[in-house]
Amino acid sequence: MCIRDRYTDARKRFQRVLQLNKYLPEALLGLARSMRGEGNLRGAQKAVTKLVELQPNSADAKLEEGEVSLRMGQQAYADAAFDRAVILGASRSEVNQRIARFHIERKEFTQARNIYQAMVDNGTADELSYGQLSELLMGQGEIEKGEKTLRKGLERFPESAYLHLRLGSYLASIGQYEAALPELKKATEIVPKDATSWKAYAFALARLGRNDEAASAAGRLYELQPDRIEPAVFYASRLEANSQLDEAETVYRKVIKAVPEHALALNNLANILAARKEYREAETMARRASEIVPDNGSIQDTLGWILYQQGRLKEALSVLDHANRLAPDSATTWYHKGVVLAETGRQAEARASLEKALSLNATADWSDDARRRLK
Repeated sequence: MCIRDRYTDARKRFQRVLQLNKYLPEALLGLARSMRGEGNLRGAQKAVTKLVELQPNSADAKLEEGEVSLRMGQQAYADAAFDRAVILGASRSEVNQRIARFHIERKEFTQARNIYQAMVDNGTADELSYGQLSELLMGQGEIEKGEKTLRKGLERFPESAYLHLRLGSYLASIGQYEAALPELKKATEIVPKDATSWKAYAFALARLGRNDEAASAAGRLYELQPDRIEPAVFYASRLEANSQLDEAETVYRKVIKAVPEHALALNNLANILAARKEYREAETMARRASEIVPDNGSIQDTLGWILYQQGRLKEALSVLDHANRLAPDSATTWYHKGVVLAETGRQAEARASLEKALSLNATADWSDDARRRLK
């Protein structure tokens, strides 16, 4: 469901409530907000006008009146409504954030940036404002200044899980995983039930090869979202990387039971089964995956390698040739193809394939075997 549809559903709910009590302030406020979200500004203005008549001393009502007036291009009315909201108890910081978000909606990023910067400068910015300003700065190419803004925000709000997550995620995005880890770990400690923080933390650990810790963090994410498929597959993949194959198999099978066409789970389970020499079921799983996503080179490679492990060289080479065409930059596929070519006696082609594999990845777990075969 798109955002606009959610606003439409909300508007219908509030309209039904108002049919029973047309003077219910909460429903009028909800109706105005949902109509504004739909883009029905005339309807929103009508609802908020009625609300203000009912509750002239409501800060929430005046804030919404300001929001609607802004979007209708009625700047003077918006300013008056926001000023009145502040008198009635709303903070000027909240008003400024609303105005900044309005400019962001209109892609007027410089105006929004100036508002957030002024809030930082005068000491009225909250943690979200620091985060928004950082995002705007980075979006306009001022990366270093955006990072400094996050760090400045953390100096003021050292226990902000939001800012620790933002800084850690940024550092991870530029490959600084070691620097990212303390920030992401802190975010999980401040808000232990935040799935986004656990996912980012587990990902950074995985990129650093700290597989045991990554599996533990991914397990925490899975505990928080046990009914979602993506965390389950991520957890299983971390267990697999940590050589906890029995545990990984259990989770993959749960995923496949819930989503029989989940190609990645089928593919990864096939790899685990092949590692145990359970080739019949491994091939079944790999074929199912390859039929679901026939244009995925990695998945075709899995099937080809399982066929090779069963001694079916001609079939394996045909599938690996196809995988190679689909993913010409896959070092693993070049290695697998080289091994099969060597087994079929095509030594020159095998050598070229193995050299290509090493040129793409000289540190893979198969790299020593590739070098041995080249001697």
